[in-house]
Amino acid sequence: MKNFRYEIKTKNVIPYIMIGENGIDESYRQFDYYAKKGCKLIEIGVPFSDPSADGPVIQRASLNAIAHGITFKHCLHFASECKSKSPDVKLILMTYLNPVYNYGLNNVFHHEGIDGLIIPDLPFEEYDLIRPYLTRNSVAFIPLISMDTPSDRIKDILSIGSGFIYLMAVKGITGSKNADSKQLVEIIHAILKESDLPVVAGFGIKSREQAVEMLKHTSGVIMASQLLKHWKEDHQIALDAIFK
Repeated sequence: MKNFRYEIKTKNVIPYIMIGENGIDESYRQFDYYAKKGCKLIEIGVPFSDPSADGPVIQRASLNAIAHGITFKHCLHFASECKSKSPDVKLILMTYLNPVYNYGLNNVFHHEGIDGLIIPDLPFEEYDLIRPYLTRNSVAFIPLISMDTPSDRIKDILSIGSGFIYLMAVKGITGSKNADSKQLVEIIHAILKESDLPVVAGFGIKSREQAVEMLKHTSGVIMASQLLKHWKEDHQIALDAIFK
């Protein structure tokens, strides 16, 4: 079972890139920035027209990428190029079941640039659809757990997870609310009783201060919507403060 504890410990703020939001060259620039800042784990998003788990910031970024002509093939090429430049950086592909299925399961999972996969609309009951591809190609499947997930279902989800556990720090879509770390303590403890994988919180981390507070309870945090805003508005100082 893959475990990304070392990569998360090295830099516990995990950034997100929407591939091609402002053109593919800008995405490479973002990757280079994060790699130079010491990030060993980066989440890269595949643009999709119906991103049900994402809030308005990532939805807009996705549509912008689609308008730039970015396809699944471009995203996998981006992963390959990034991997060739920084082979020690683990790349986690965030996508949805429809694009994966349409591009071809074997084409996705057999790709050497991908270390892990997040598919938020793939329920536990349908996991067998991708299980053989994960096993053959040594790709980590990152499961998502919400604050409302019942304890018995948590155990089921943890049984199929690898790499790390993605804990949704707020109820709803990405970037929609501020995360409340106090509400998460109980479910984090429940997860750690059943799994030795690191717990990473996302969906609502908007500042370095919030990240520091969340890191009192988790191994790492993922920042997505807020980082996309900083890049769009050219807030270099804010970015540097997060990844100092």
